[in-house]
Amino acid sequence: GTLLRDPYLAYKVGPPLAQTMRGLFPWLLTYAAGYNILPLARSWVNKAKNAEIETRNYLRALWAKHAAKPAAQRKIRAAKALRPRGRVIRSSDIEYSSARELEEQPGVAPDAQELRGFDQRLGGGAGEGGRASRRGASGGDPNKKADKAPERIRNRW
Repeated sequence: GTLLRDPYLAYKVGPPLAQTMRGLFPWLLTYAAGYNILPLARSWVNKAKNAEIETRNYLRALWAKHAAKPAAQRKIRAAKALRPRGRVIRSSDIEYSSARELEEQPGVAPDAQELRGFDQRLGGGAGEGGRASRRGASGGDPNKKADKAPERIRNRW
């Protein structure tokens, strides 16, 4: 900064360069300060985070040491015995499956005729379970099984 205040600077380096240097000096000073301050700040933040991680790891190691003791093992086994068991879903528990036709679904058959009539009133016609109205626009075959992949996808595998 002191060199730029020199009144003879313009004579030494030329007036345009002296003006440019005086104009850029605040920006260059800010850049130089940031170049040094940002890594220092980052290092302080990293040290704080690392200290938290060290504390967490230390506590984790203490608990692991405690859990290895026979008294703690007994308590863990007792707690495992009291935990709720997961429910296994059997095929008899399933009430609806998209693999079956609407008429084959338990408890839905009476509604199937009503739904088919609704599709007819909408003007879509009644195909297999009302599929004609849903697939007619896309050009799909209403008699084709719903779970089969289109030809372009099957050829990919």
